[in-house]
Amino acid sequence: MTTIEFRRAGLTFVAVLLGLLFPAVPARAEVMGPPEALAGLDPSGACCSAGSCVEVAQSQCAAKGGTFLGGGSTCSADSCLGACCPPNFEGCTRITEQECTALEGSFQGIGTECNGFYCYGACCLPFGGCQELSPYDCSISGGVFLGGSCAKVTCTTFTGACCFDNNTCNDNVTQGNCVESGGAYAGDTTTCATNPCATTGACCYPFGDGQFFCSDPSFEDQCINFGGNFSGTGSTCQGGACTPGPFGACCFFGDSGCQNNYTQQACASAKGLYKGDNTVCTPAICCPADFNNDGTVNTPDLTYFLGRFGRSFPPPGSERADLIPDGVVNTLDLTRFLGAFGRQCPY
Repeated sequence: MTTIEFRRAGLTFVAVLLGLLFPAVPARAEVMGPPEALAGLDPSGACCSAGSCVEVAQSQCAAKGGTFLGGGSTCSADSCLGACCPPNFEGCTRITEQECTALEGSFQGIGTECNGFYCYGACCLPFGGCQELSPYDCSISGGVFLGGSCAKVTCTTFTGACCFDNNTCNDNVTQGNCVESGGAYAGDTTTCATNPCATTGACCYPFGDGQFFCSDPSFEDQCINFGGNFSGTGSTCQGGACTPGPFGACCFFGDSGCQNNYTQQACASAKGLYKGDNTVCTPAICCPADFNNDGTVNTPDLTYFLGRFGRSFPPPGSERADLIPDGVVNTLDLTRFLGAFGRQCPY
């Protein structure tokens, strides 16, 4: 064997020995997997930040101080909405956390719903003091529901007329004593001399968990304010349980959009637009200016509107172009139409 051949054999031996002692280390992509496998370490999805939704990686969402909705999630019109309890009771509304904060409300979390939800707030108890209760709990306690925090309200005890189901009326009764006695409180400083009890009737109140109870006498405004269904002046309860219905879709202008399972009274109380008994929310139902229902407020809708501008359509709300239902298609309706023109439904 020549010297060169000996050296080659020696190098081959050394190479084989090193291969046995130190196996080859795979490339980084082979060790950690292909790029798509690495995506699971920082998934992309919908992120709620500053009241808007963007689709970014989870790490980017965290850097923005946002709320990550999960890998693979996508943004939609209501992705970042949740139940909000305003400080002054106007019912629960679904808005963004930032909008709720601007109202000094209490945000219940992204994705929470208002259906069947009752906001807690300041309740002035009939015998003094304040406690944060739901409107229903405040009512059955004989209190006055003011909403917001007890730290921000001042409770004063007033008296007024109290109506009973035997058509009697007593003056100078506190709301607490009136409710405890099974009566309907006509309001602070009211008197029986004005005959307030003539406007009472039966009310089907929500009790929670889909249950309802009937109470009479009740005043219509009080009934509606607590999400009840007023049966009409002079009506009476036929037992303790009741069925409120019918239900339908209720449209709210702004970010709240459309919500199902509202009675007509509850929708009106929440300052919404009731779309009719047994209706359900659809993409076009809350686009009142989309007259041809093509999903966009555009030129054909403008043509329809101008053809009815300046005309009367009794009763109010019977004509779609009467966007602010007062029985006349006028400049008020034009202002609302122009605000919707060019927008996609729902808006």
